Amino acid sequence: MTSKEYLESKELSEKHRLNPTVGDYWSERCVPFMVVLDVVGDQITFCRERKSEEPGYWSWDFSKVETLPLSGFQLVPLYNKEYPERGMWCYVSPGKMMDVVKEYFQEWPGMMQAKQEAKDTHRLRTIKELDKLARWFKESKSTVADVLFDAVKLLKEGEAK
Repeated sequence: MTSKEYLESKELSEKHRLNPTVGDYWSERCVPFMVVLDVVGDQITFCRERKSEEPGYWSWDFSKVETLPLSGFQLVPLYNKEYPERGMWCYVSPGKMMDVVKEYFQEWPGMMQAKQEAKDTHRLRTIKELDKLARWFKESKSTVADVLFDAVKLLKEGEAK
């Protein structure tokens, strides 16, 4: 790997550490570290554990999946969580494990329903936060309140569909 490729890989890994995407595969020197299975709001679901299938083969152990808030996930690939400036010890291949993500949701069918419920909860929380903010603006006689109330109304209408 040239120094340019190293710097590009380091930059890409930092980008995905801060904003992970589904299917991200993290490894170090061809040794698997983790795969990102789902991102809902600020909750990141990933798997680090592997299991032996037969001699010479392994797979991800979906019974040991973890979910962390984004702020917690961002610490996982670091050398030292207290000194993030020391960098990461592993690197990302964005979207490389989409087949694993598909397998995860097929193997654990309840996950699709749980994922939808999490999205619905996140949407409801957003509507409630906007509604609260709109009421505050309305009480302060701000014209922004009308815009916020319209936004909340549109979000609620979209949810009813």
